[in-house]
Amino acid sequence: MTGIINFDKPSGCTSHDAVAFLRLLFGRGVKVGHTGTLDPAASGVLPLCVGKATKLAQFLSNKRKTYYVEAHLDYRTDTGDLEGQVIERFTPGKVPDGEAISSAMAELTGPIEQIPPMYSAIKVNGKRLYKLARKGQSIERPPRKVTIYQYELIKYEWPLLICRVDCSSGTYIRTLIEDTGKIVGAGGTVTVLMR
Repeated sequence: MTGIINFDKPSGCTSHDAVAFLRLLFGRGVKVGHTGTLDPAASGVLPLCVGKATKLAQFLSNKRKTYYVEAHLDYRTDTGDLEGQVIERFTPGKVPDGEAISSAMAELTGPIEQIPPMYSAIKVNGKRLYKLARKGQSIERPPRKVTIYQYELIKYEWPLLICRVDCSSGTYIRTLIEDTGKIVGAGGTVTVLMR
């Protein structure tokens, strides 16, 4: 069996879980690999390569991606999404208006640098960041260059923000939302993320 499956990953399932499910479905000896991780809390498109198509994974993992995002700006969690613990609440004296949000989004559009979240699968000095984070550790993370091609406001009604993001591979939407909140003096927690 050889091919690429457009797997609709449900929220709560890891990319590894999706690969394991297909391996179980197709039986032993069939190679299965993903083309880049998708956060466990996120849902949506996760291309999975099967059989000889696993050799194509390296060419698919660096492609642009589009996300539908719902977020709340009145608090922040340690993971940047609903998986984490609330670490800060925001009740600004002046609630940011739509113009301030749009301006922040424009500031974060184009080539930017992001500091990866501690709760991510990136390795620093040979250790996965999320494993360190689970032990309560936080370390310096070098910024990464990513490109936000389009950051479109769909709806904003404090504290709810709904947007669409078209971005390069390696972009952390949780970080993008947190950075948006920082610019307007608020929080930023992703509540729904769909690719």
